[in-house]
Amino acid sequence: MGNKSTWIAVVDHDAQTRQAMVCLLRSLGFDAMSFSSGSLFIQSLRLKQPTCILLDLHMPYMSGFAVMSKLAQFGEKIPVIVLTKHELMDDFKKTCLSSAVAVLQKPVDEQELRTVIEKALNQGRAGFPGPQFLM
Repeated sequence: MGNKSTWIAVVDHDAQTRQAMVCLLRSLGFDAMSFSSGSLFIQSLRLKQPTCILLDLHMPYMSGFAVMSKLAQFGEKIPVIVLTKHELMDDFKKTCLSSAVAVLQKPVDEQELRTVIEKALNQGRAGFPGPQFLM
């Protein structure tokens, strides 16, 4: 991947999770940058936009749902992969998948993550087959 314009944003309030995800992404050959809150990530969009977003759903102050809502308000078409350690009710699953490429349960399987990211990165080039729910 190593393309300087291709990078993945990791948005998660938990410092250990952010660090682990960035290390994992880099080991898979992706450039990554982490954000400790949804609001910091939204503010960063003025400077540089990621190619893909790994987004924790349950964060204080600005949840993953709120981040996805802001992206939609801005008309941003950045592929989002939702990460959660919680089991989601069917209504929440449907809500997530209306805005996200996939939903992955933490801890994330490395190969599953790679596959979903590669599909997300190809979304704009070859068309994306639709959302997936991987829990």
